[in-house]
Amino acid sequence: MKVLTHASEWVLVETEGEVIRLVRCLDRYVAYPNRQGVHGGETVQVWEDEQGKVIRLSRAPTPEALWAAQAWV
Repeated sequence: MKVLTHASEWVLVETEGEVIRLVRCLDRYVAYPNRQGVHGGETVQVWEDEQGKVIRLSRAPTPEALWAAQAWV
């Protein structure tokens, strides 16, 4: 999966040659690698499209980091 556009109200993701528009952000949080909230953490957002498909977006805590997308099971 590839994130094409990330806006505050919606996200476009390409998967298997199909472009999916994610329209609802279900959750946002910071995932810390050491569970103590120290040394930064990746930003995580869980989005849903109009048909109910859920995609997890994440990116490293650096300003230039790109969003990564994966199916949320």
